[in-house]
Amino acid sequence: MFFPILIFAILEYFFLKNNVNNYFIAKFIAIVFAICFIIIFFYTYTGIIGRNYFILDILSFILAIIFAELIAYRIMLLPEVSSYSLNNLTLVAAIILLFFFVLFTYLPPKIQLFQDPVTKQYGIEEK
Repeated sequence: MFFPILIFAILEYFFLKNNVNNYFIAKFIAIVFAICFIIIFFYTYTGIIGRNYFILDILSFILAIIFAELIAYRIMLLPEVSSYSLNNLTLVAAIILLFFFVLFTYLPPKIQLFQDPVTKQYGIEEK
């Protein structure tokens, strides 16, 4: 979820940069919301049903994108609340999030959230 929204946000910025308020803050909040939505959706429905279903995983991805973009849109319609410092803070937070995505891909914490459900391994296995 992080990379699709990030890539779309970069492309979208060139079209919207002068026409909306709070762009960077809105997109960062959208990314964080979408990630949290997918995690909560997955663990809620698998906790209730007892197993995961591919179609529900895809549905959660689609819903996360829709809700995240709606939230970003609403934030961009608000009066300008971001300052130069807040935009920089948002950029730093996004870079930190990117760092942890890369780090946890190769050195994930040994918790269920990072465990591959098929292989029961953590992270990318080197072969």
